[in-house]
Amino acid sequence: MIVGFNTDVKHAGRVFHAQTEDKGKDNPLIETLVYTKGQIHDAHHTRYEDLVASGYDEKIVVRMMEDQHRRVIALIKSGHYLTDEEKASWERERAEKERAIGAMKEDERSLDDLVRDWINNEMEHEQLELILSTDSELIAGMPVELRLKASKSISRGTIAGAAVSVRLISTVAEPQLLFEGVTDRMGECVARFQLPPLSDGNAAIIVRADADLGSSEQRLLVKK
Repeated sequence: MIVGFNTDVKHAGRVFHAQTEDKGKDNPLIETLVYTKGQIHDAHHTRYEDLVASGYDEKIVVRMMEDQHRRVIALIKSGHYLTDEEKASWERERAEKERAIGAMKEDERSLDDLVRDWINNEMEHEQLELILSTDSELIAGMPVELRLKASKSISRGTIAGAAVSVRLISTVAEPQLLFEGVTDRMGECVARFQLPPLSDGNAAIIVRADADLGSSEQRLLVKK
């Protein structure tokens, strides 16, 4: 089971959240939701019955998820989900910045300067993305092996040395730390831990990664 991607995207003074999930081979669907403050703005879907019929490959599904997630993030950054008033304000701000930059004519700048400025502008939007996968459902009282990968949202570079933690939260007990670790040079970490029994209430785990680039976390429900 591939858990998915979660990314916060700051644009025009608002923070949008993009969440991409795979529904699994029994329901071969990749879904990306776009929302702010709990309000869902849009849902993007890609089905892959043909892949299941021809021979399921988890790596291909992960690539499909990454492609759809990046497309949705690009759509957010294009201003697609802004109100008309927000779009107008954003356009005014962008025009003012362009006029300020225009004080130095582009034909007077070297190609290296232009490329460097473009790269620096893009890198300002780099964020930490956390990809999770596991071979089984999360069931109370059972052992778990969770595979994690920390990567950069734009350049797709891996993030080594990210601090990883897994905590259990529930409606009947205090939060409990289940695992701590660090991603390796490939940006990967395998979290192995035991879920405690759960007789009452509801529970979930919070998987978090922290690095110089920022933080990312995902919450997964635990079944009884």
